[in-house]
Amino acid sequence: MKEKDFFSDIKSGLQGLIGEDCVAELVQIDKNNGVKAEGIIVKDDKNYISPVIYLDTYYEQYKKGKAENDIINEIYQIYQKYSCEINLDLDIKIQDLNNYEKIKKKVAYKLINYEKNEEILLNIPYIHFLDLAIVFFVMVSCQKDSGIKNAAFPIRKEHLKTWGVAVEDIYRDALYNTPDLFPFVISPMGNLLAELICKELKGDIFEETDGERMQNEFERLQKEYDSGVYVLTNTKNVNGASCMLYKNVIKEFAEKEHTDFYIIPSSIHEVLLFPISDKRVTAEDLKGMVIQVNRTEIDEYEILSDNIYYYNSENDSITIVF
Repeated sequence: MKEKDFFSDIKSGLQGLIGEDCVAELVQIDKNNGVKAEGIIVKDDKNYISPVIYLDTYYEQYKKGKAENDIINEIYQIYQKYSCEINLDLDIKIQDLNNYEKIKKKVAYKLINYEKNEEILLNIPYIHFLDLAIVFFVMVSCQKDSGIKNAAFPIRKEHLKTWGVAVEDIYRDALYNTPDLFPFVISPMGNLLAELICKELKGDIFEETDGERMQNEFERLQKEYDSGVYVLTNTKNVNGASCMLYKNVIKEFAEKEHTDFYIIPSSIHEVLLFPISDKRVTAEDLKGMVIQVNRTEIDEYEILSDNIYYYNSENDSITIVF
């Protein structure tokens, strides 16, 4: 079955489950870096916010043999679960979205690639930073756990007209809010790798009761993969590359470690801090690694940049190395 026909079948099947009071609509979402994704959304009068459920992954599952009815039922369950939870857990009232004073504490920013997103930047306010763009969104719901409960909407130029504010106003508020809404975390790269490996081992080798053995294996892997490289992201692991702009975060860490850093854009969700004092690889090597990973390992919409950056602690600045 062709992709277009599959999407149409999913829409019809979902419509049959939700009834006449709701409408299932196929939507094309402009994701990061020019990537377009097919999704489905359910509109009704009871829920102000309903999640967009992306269909591309489901089509891949269908091609691998997953039954169409199973996919429709799964999507229906996601709609039922999260459309209700989001609306129950809103941090701001829907009627306040047209009043900037009521929502300005929920304005935040993220980083995207400038050149890859020139088309969408025509319609959204942004601040140009090196080869990146700082863009803005409003957190409608910001729960402690990450995922679909973190409901947000992107700020567009028409919102600024409605609110009667300038891009400088939302930039100022976002600089203040984002570190509170998305606290930063810096971890050794070895910790991240050890955690990922242990997750894979859990259930295969270790049972739930093997807590001590698991901890010992985690500590062993930490030491094995300790490279002196650090991961900078936020506690939600979503759009964590923005943490590189948090005031004093890299500065204080550089002072603690007594070194400047290369900032490696691993993805839009995190950056790596590579000590300048580490002479094992050159800046040219690091850039080559970034380009290779971006071409082979990272989804297109999650790529931040092919460049690497240099943090200079002497003047507290970030520049492009190449």
